[in-house]
Amino acid sequence: PPHLEALRRLTELRARQEKLTAYDVALECSDILRAYIEGRFALPIRYQTTREFLGAAQAHPELGAEPRRELGEFLAFFDGIKFAAGSAEPQQMRETIDGAERFVRRCIPAEPQPGPTP
Repeated sequence: PPHLEALRRLTELRARQEKLTAYDVALECSDILRAYIEGRFALPIRYQTTREFLGAAQAHPELGAEPRRELGEFLAFFDGIKFAAGSAEPQQMRETIDGAERFVRRCIPAEPQPGPTP
C-alpha cells in the first residue's frame, strides 16, 4: 500500500536529515508526499506544479478541505526552499517530516469492517 512506502521513506529521510541540506530534505519530502498522493488517491500529480497539484486535489472527493489546506502549506514551504532559495532550521525540517508522517497516517483508508455472517 502507498502509505507503507511513504512511511518507510519518511523514516529513512528522518534518519538522514541531519546530514542533508534543507533543499535536499524539501525535495525528497515533497517527492514522498507527491508519490503517496498519486498512489493513494490515483491523482497523476507527481510532476505537476504546486498550483496544478492543488487544483487536481480540489476535485478529489476523498481529500477533504483540511488535508488540502495542509498539503498547500507543505508545498508552499517546500517551494520556498526549492525555488526561492529559502532556508530552514533543522527543527523546522524535523517538524515538516513529522507533519508529512501525520498527514500520511490520517489518510490511511479505514479497514473494511466485516459484515454479519449469515
